Amino acid sequence: MTIDATALPSELLVTPQPLIGFCGLDTARQGVHKAIWDGFSGSLQRKAADRAAVQYKLLPPNYEFPVAKPKRASYEWYHPKGILKRNWMLKHLHVLPSVVVLFQDMEWNDLEWTEKQVQCAATVQALKNALQERNTRLCLVLLQKAAPLPPGEDLLAAERAASLTSACGITSKMLFILPHTEHLMGYTLRLESAFLDMAQSYYALMSKRIRNHRDQLSAAHTTLKIRHQFKLGFVAEMRQDFSTAQKHYFQAYANLDEIRINDSNCVEIKTLAGFLNYKICRLMFKLKTPRDAINQFIIHVEKYKPRVGFKDLAFEHYAWLSTQHSVFAELFCEAIKNGLPALQTQHPGIYYHKAAEYVMKRRDAAQQAFASLLDSGEAALTTNNPNPLSLYTEFFGIRAVKTGDLVAEQQANVQLCEQERGYSHSVAIIALLSQAMAQFKIYKCLRFRKKLAIDMAEEYLQSGDHAKALTLYSLMLPDYRQEKWSTIFTDVLLKTLRCALLSASVADYIACSIEALSLRHQSEQKDRILLLDNLWQVYQGVPPMPRTQLTEDALALWTSALACVKSPIPIDFDKVSDVLEMCATFERVQLNNDDVLQLQLIIRVLTDVPLRIRSFHVVLADAGNSQNNYKLEALKYFCFPNLLQLRTQQQRQQQPQQQQELVDQPKAFEKNTILEPGSYYQFFCSTEAQQFHENTQLRIVRVEALMGTDQIGALLTCSSNYTRQPFRHHTRSRDLDDNVTINPICYIAPTFHLVTQTNLGHGHANGTDGEPEAATRMLVNEYYPVVINICNPYNVYLMNVGVHISVPGALRNSDAWRVSAATAYPPRDDTAQLALVGGWSARISFASILYARHGGAEHRIGDGAS
Repeated sequence: MTIDATALPSELLVTPQPLIGFCGLDTARQGVHKAIWDGFSGSLQRKAADRAAVQYKLLPPNYEFPVAKPKRASYEWYHPKGILKRNWMLKHLHVLPSVVVLFQDMEWNDLEWTEKQVQCAATVQALKNALQERNTRLCLVLLQKAAPLPPGEDLLAAERAASLTSACGITSKMLFILPHTEHLMGYTLRLESAFLDMAQSYYALMSKRIRNHRDQLSAAHTTLKIRHQFKLGFVAEMRQDFSTAQKHYFQAYANLDEIRINDSNCVEIKTLAGFLNYKICRLMFKLKTPRDAINQFIIHVEKYKPRVGFKDLAFEHYAWLSTQHSVFAELFCEAIKNGLPALQTQHPGIYYHKAAEYVMKRRDAAQQAFASLLDSGEAALTTNNPNPLSLYTEFFGIRAVKTGDLVAEQQANVQLCEQERGYSHSVAIIALLSQAMAQFKIYKCLRFRKKLAIDMAEEYLQSGDHAKALTLYSLMLPDYRQEKWSTIFTDVLLKTLRCALLSASVADYIACSIEALSLRHQSEQKDRILLLDNLWQVYQGVPPMPRTQLTEDALALWTSALACVKSPIPIDFDKVSDVLEMCATFERVQLNNDDVLQLQLIIRVLTDVPLRIRSFHVVLADAGNSQNNYKLEALKYFCFPNLLQLRTQQQRQQQPQQQQELVDQPKAFEKNTILEPGSYYQFFCSTEAQQFHENTQLRIVRVEALMGTDQIGALLTCSSNYTRQPFRHHTRSRDLDDNVTINPICYIAPTFHLVTQTNLGHGHANGTDGEPEAATRMLVNEYYPVVINICNPYNVYLMNVGVHISVPGALRNSDAWRVSAATAYPPRDDTAQLALVGGWSARISFASILYARHGGAEHRIGDGAS
């Protein structure tokens, strides 16, 4: 049993069923007896439709039945001490059976029939004596090996059955035969039906007796009226007459209004009201009237919510309210499982949540009560009996304290407060909140489910389980960050930071500290400066707060965590908002293989505290093969106080080379450079385009910023996708994409290798067409023309074709080959740049300009030029 205010008794929560007791079965030593017991008790598989609403109890030998109370002739001068006794429901559910079945192994043709008959008659008489003045039905079941013959055919069986009933003092309707054959299940079903009919007659007679007692009551016996109406309803449930049971419970609930509630009887009235309300709501759900059940519960709570009772024991009132809501939520869940539809506005999660809120109020009231006891000095009073049930009498809701005895009442209050201090409120709150979250998830109330998760995290934090609190807070942070709930997000972020501090989670502490530097969070600048100082202490391998402000356990956790932390700690800045704005762009969208690849990295500090950054990197990738990554480090930078100056600097850089003399030179980037608040920084990254494959499209994958020390650091990463703000500034000078051209992709143009043919000969000095004269030898100090034929096999139009002539390495010496500049034949103005249409060839003759001269002996070089 449990204390009245904190939970409903278990005997009230179960569905009442007739109790039938079995005697004479030795299930431990006889297999037949065990099979019979399994057949009745439901251990064997049977359909639910075949089972009767009945419970069986195996009675041991010499079982002591409860002694019947003497009959009361009149209730005129009787004033009960309470409304309902604690043991009444338990007695009729589990102790006092409605039918007692005696099993005996007796065959009709047994040679020892006489002795067994005498023994059976003695056993039956002992049961009758034990059930004296009880209306419990008694029957006898004979266990036989063979199936009985049809009536009238077995004369021996008829004769001995009549003898047995006469000896035992029972009628023939109380004698049954149970053959333990292969059809045992069918026989047990038939017997079960007969037992149930006998139990129904027992409870019908019990209801009649209770009505007779009720009719003797006067108007002054209000408590007895409530008791008898409750008993009538309970017995009607035993008989499976739910409509009648609901009427009796309603009448008992209405009779409670006739009693004037004061501080002394408040607990008892609320306890009985809770019992009756539970029974009424359960029957309403069972009878398919859920709307009436919800209205009844709302009326019930509104009626008794102001009835607090003793102010010092207000926590009992909140415990009672929490219990009412939780058990109603369980009834609601059970009804939904049986087919009742629910809505978003009316489902069990609402009542689980209210139950959790009342447990929170219960905890606050208990703390206030204990604080008041400490202030008054009553907490020093000690109690010798630690049993919580010692405070209660045999009636529900009545304490074993004499009214008017101030010392006893003070001791009882102290003991109740001590018991309440030992109650784990956080465990109960977390359990109720988890049940509420499950229901809100089922009915698609996701936003309120987040609120419940935050409440659960607060309970974990308050109970000292910082790791679980940190997990829940971390799961909720992205949702509130995405929905821009700045006030709620600030509160959740700071609590997450506190959990990370208490649980020594280095990665979470660094991430939350960096995000808390944003100006969107509702805090002052001095708080952000303090956060930044603590953050740099962690970077240096020191706990974030002074040793005097950390407990020994937290200090030990931080020491071990800092020793094994893996640096750098990655932080996704795509999720962390409004601390740093980073954007990278290519200066040109297309480059040749011999060009220099240049990138610009635009950084803006959005917070009001300076940030110290060790390095910036831009990660590039091949669009065709994302596994090919290239990382470029920023080596130089400019600093601008506003975006307009950055735009002006960009315009100067785009001017022709001869006009860039007045352009400022960037500063060299050093480690731990301090970025000032509100400023714009333009960083430069460059590399040779030759290290990339030709005909490749490069894209910026992400931007990386390293913050911290060599020991511990944080790697701040963000993607290169620039997101335009949904609302533009009217001046158009404050948006980055209005002032800086953002090129996220750069194309490396391919270099085409053309087919060439080189001929070395005299050629035609007058420049006319014709085949050049072949020459295989060169004379010393003699000049020879070189003719090159270039063919474009590609199906594209090629521009900027370049011609390069190389001399074999074996022929190169200090005063050997000298090659003059090249020109095309026929002569052109721009000889270094040619255009070839796909499939055409160009003949370039160097008859008058390009000569090769050798200063030594003659050589054969006909195949040397290319």
